Amino acid sequence: MRNTACNQRFAKSVRKCMVLLLATMLLTVLSVPVCAKDITTIQKNVVTTLYPNQGKAYHHFPLILNTSGKIKGYSLSDKSIGTIKNVSNSLIFYPKKVGKTTLKVVVGNKTYKSNITVKKYKNPVSSFKIGNQTVSGKKFDKNSLCKLDYSKFKNKKVSLKFKLKKDWVLCTADGKTSCMNYNSEKTTPLAEYVQAGWMSTRSMFKGDSVKVQGGKGFFFEVCVKNKNTSQIEKLRIQLN
Repeated sequence: MRNTACNQRFAKSVRKCMVLLLATMLLTVLSVPVCAKDITTIQKNVVTTLYPNQGKAYHHFPLILNTSGKIKGYSLSDKSIGTIKNVSNSLIFYPKKVGKTTLKVVVGNKTYKSNITVKKYKNPVSSFKIGNQTVSGKKFDKNSLCKLDYSKFKNKKVSLKFKLKKDWVLCTADGKTSCMNYNSEKTTPLAEYVQAGWMSTRSMFKGDSVKVQGGKGFFFEVCVKNKNTSQIEKLRIQLN
């Protein structure tokens, strides 16, 4: 009996020691500072567009740099070409006129550089088809906004198909000519669309169709890229 009692006391003491040891190890791990590495991405070469009636919300303003670190400073070699805005540690370029400028950014202890070229808007569309209606590309001659009658498409499922001029291709806002769709398959990007009252866009891909509803103000936005110059433009088809 005495040996049994001793063994029980010994086992209880061992358990207490194990609990104390585990608690000490846990506190040690939690007290070790974790230094997350700053992640910074930058477009080293950007070719963007100066649009007629520059400054509209539907124009393409390129995201030059995004970082999880602290931006200490940035400058443009030629401020007359455009301006830079820092939006939540993302630097966005807004063109003022055609030309070239270089952006220098200091993040932490590193300096990043981006060469920015601004070109005039060019109509990249020969024609496009929305639902059963074929529309002349001349609608985009004056600017990147094409207005169509909402009532002709109301409550109909429509697809988009573009016939672009030579050297122009569909792309994403950052210039990629292929991307992953909602089925996790690599495919051709086509457009973003917004129903009146929505706060964000939704994507559609080659072969998709969407229902036009929600009232006037429904629109599609498409990005295109020139294969030779890398110039990116954004086009909007607005149903009013």
